[in-house]
Amino acid sequence: MKLDFAFFKRVIPLFIVIFCTSCATIFNSKRTTANIHTYPDHAEIILNKKDTFCCNVELVSMLRSGYPLEIKVKKDSLEKTVFVKPILSSTFIFPNLFSLGFYGIGYPLDLIGRKRFTYPNDIYINMNEKGDKYRTATDNQLLNVVLHIPLVNNYAFSNSNYFGGFGFAGSAELFVDEKNYLSFGFGSYPSVLFDLFNYDYKNYGYLTLSANHRFGRLHLGGGISRQKYSANNFYNNEGYKNGYGLKLEAQYQISERWYLSYFYLPLLIHGADNSKGSFSFSSFELNYKIAALKKQWNFSVAASRH
Repeated sequence: MKLDFAFFKRVIPLFIVIFCTSCATIFNSKRTTANIHTYPDHAEIILNKKDTFCCNVELVSMLRSGYPLEIKVKKDSLEKTVFVKPILSSTFIFPNLFSLGFYGIGYPLDLIGRKRFTYPNDIYINMNEKGDKYRTATDNQLLNVVLHIPLVNNYAFSNSNYFGGFGFAGSAELFVDEKNYLSFGFGSYPSVLFDLFNYDYKNYGYLTLSANHRFGRLHLGGGISRQKYSANNFYNNEGYKNGYGLKLEAQYQISERWYLSYFYLPLLIHGADNSKGSFSFSSFELNYKIAALKKQWNFSVAASRH
C-alpha cells in the first residue's frame, strides 16, 4: 500500500493549527463591533482617542482588547467620556470550560492573545448624566429565560454524599428594576440521567422562588425551594426525601449572556412519610440567558432628572 505523502502534507499543518489554536483564535477576528446609542442622538463618537465616527453611525468597529474601551461622545456643547469594560467572548468561554485539560496548547495561547475579549453589543450613553456612567443590554432587561447547564451536582445526606446526575433545569428572571429581579426556577433529574455509573434508580426535582440583587457582574440571591428525591434503595433510611427549604445562589457574569452559577438548596421542613436525616442539593452550573423582554431606554426621562 502506497502512502499518499501529498495528502499528509496538506492534513498535518491543518491538524497542527487546530491542536495549537483555540476557538477564539481561529474564529474571532481582530476587531469586533458594538451599537453605541447616545442621547442626544447623532453625536460624534471617538474611540480610544483615535477612531472617529460622525455623526449618524451607531454600529462602530473597534479592536479587541483586555483594556477598557474609551468612548468620547460630543454634540454641540455636550461632551462625555466613558470607559467600557471588556467581557470574554462566547467562542472562548464555551469550548474551554468543557475541554480544559485535554485541548492541547490552544488554551494558553488564547490566554496571551486579545481575541478572547469582546465588548457589549449595545452601549447606551446619556450625555446629560453626570460622571462616566454608561449602560449595556444587561441594564435594560425585563424578562430573561435562562437555560441551566449542570457541570457538577451534589446530593448530600446525613451519612452519605453523591456527585453527578444530569438533567433538565431552567428559570425565568423578572426584573423589578435595573438591580433587582425575581427568579422562578425548576430542575428535573430523572433516573435515566441521574447517574450513568450507578444502577440505583434515583429521581430528583425542585421548584424555587428567589429574590436576587445584581452587584455589577456578581449576582446574589436567596429564597425558598420545594424538593423531592426518591430512590429504589433505602440504605441508611435515605431513600425518600421531600419538603421545603431555602435557596441560596451566586452568579458571576463572564460574557454578555453566559454566567457561572452556584446554588445551594438545604431541605428544612420535611414532608409526610419522609425518611429521617438531613438532605441538601447543590449545583455548579453554566447559565445562558436570553432576553425575552427588553425595556426601551427613554433618555429624555433620564436627562430630566439631572
